[in-house]
Amino acid sequence: MELRGPSSDSFELRIIGYHSAQADENDSEANRLRVYTRAAFEGHAWTTIQPALFTREILALADWLEAMALSAPQITEMKFQEPNLRLEVQRWSEERISLCVYFEREHRPAWLESSGAPGEVWADLECSPEELRAWVGDLRQQLAKFPPRGKAPQRAASR
Repeated sequence: MELRGPSSDSFELRIIGYHSAQADENDSEANRLRVYTRAAFEGHAWTTIQPALFTREILALADWLEAMALSAPQITEMKFQEPNLRLEVQRWSEERISLCVYFEREHRPAWLESSGAPGEVWADLECSPEELRAWVGDLRQQLAKFPPRGKAPQRAASR
């Protein structure tokens, strides 16, 4: 599912698969996922496929977004172990939720001339709580195909 903004900004995230086909239950990389992202920023779209998130991070993201669809967030930012993506709540109301998705490192668009400073590239997104719940449902369905492997913690968040 794709979330859109009030302008032409958008963000889509899809789980492609595990980064490592073989899983040793003691391997910290066993739960790293390759994710496809498609984003648009200032009218320019780009895609990436990177081993950017862990199963526990997708779970934490889904939990955070689901809670936000119900009430004002107590935690307004979601960060991940790999600092490629970051989500931040800009505004919240019972009718509309505004988010920014920041793109760093491998998730920056290749065409963008950049100083490399954090926070230069972002997508402004806006959705209803219902749209956010649908996106959460989509994330959970995707993750069901790639459940945590080995001794991975089931609910760990980097907020």
